Amino acid sequence: MKIGIIGQGRFGSLLTKHLSTDNEIFTFGPGAAADKKTPEQIVQCDLLIFAVPNRVLELVIVEYKKFIQPHTIVMDVGSIKVLPCQILQKHFQANFLGTHPLFGPDSASVSWQDKKMVFCRLNISDEAYATVQQLFCQRGVVIFEITPEYHDQMMANTQMLVHFIGRVLEGIEPHDISTPDYEKLLAMMERVKHDTYELFYDMQNLNPFAAAVRGNFSRKVLQLQYDITQHTATPLGLPELRQQIDEIDESIVALIGQRFAVVKQVGERKRLDNITIQDPKRETELFLRLNKLAQTYNVPVEIVTHVYDFLMSEARKQQAK
Repeated sequence: MKIGIIGQGRFGSLLTKHLSTDNEIFTFGPGAAADKKTPEQIVQCDLLIFAVPNRVLELVIVEYKKFIQPHTIVMDVGSIKVLPCQILQKHFQANFLGTHPLFGPDSASVSWQDKKMVFCRLNISDEAYATVQQLFCQRGVVIFEITPEYHDQMMANTQMLVHFIGRVLEGIEPHDISTPDYEKLLAMMERVKHDTYELFYDMQNLNPFAAAVRGNFSRKVLQLQYDITQHTATPLGLPELRQQIDEIDESIVALIGQRFAVVKQVGERKRLDNITIQDPKRETELFLRLNKLAQTYNVPVEIVTHVYDFLMSEARKQQAK
């Protein structure tokens, strides 16, 4: 089979290495290892694999689309599926599918035996689908056929969360008396740190379910930190208490900065959709929710209301710029 692989980053190079054993491979940019071939050679390909970051997938498809023949099977290998599948459906009439190999250059450098791979069957003939299945199954890959939506839900709760925690753990080091569980955390951190931040940000921002999972995780961390302060076994000294306050203050300022970054995006969205800056209904709902949170965390409602009156006022000013 003649296979074209567009993108020769870490994963594109992995595909080239393993698929070239019994197929003729053409590689195309972007990527340092891409062959010096003209896009016209794409017309020869029986299968064309887009191994590029999700954020540039559509731009790359547009660049190569005019060379892709009706008989050519087209697939992507991105770590999210809703958006790439929408892009594929937009640009191709038939013989395309979304896929996500649940392995990478570190875990599958030597063998793909028993590695998992997701197929999102879109508009593809039985014959073409069987061809792609065989290509990976004969290398020991186990295929799961699911919808793009279900894939992204599951990845938000698994892969995305692992990468999020792994990035949080960056900088931890091995110790002589570390426990087995700590060693597992080290291994997780080591695996994710080799992936680019571009991949990490795409995984977090382009998966429609990621923000909710990340938010739920962060809320549980905050709740746990609050519970810890409420269950101190012995009185702490003044330096330790002040250190806790300093750490809490840093978190508060960081969260305010994060909030204003999102507020700016909301303002831009409102301008694009021609929506007024102030939304009384939204503000009423916000303060009702904040009152409940104040009760949960034993904070006087008046303090929360005062703080958020100021934050909301500043948010409106920022959105009006």
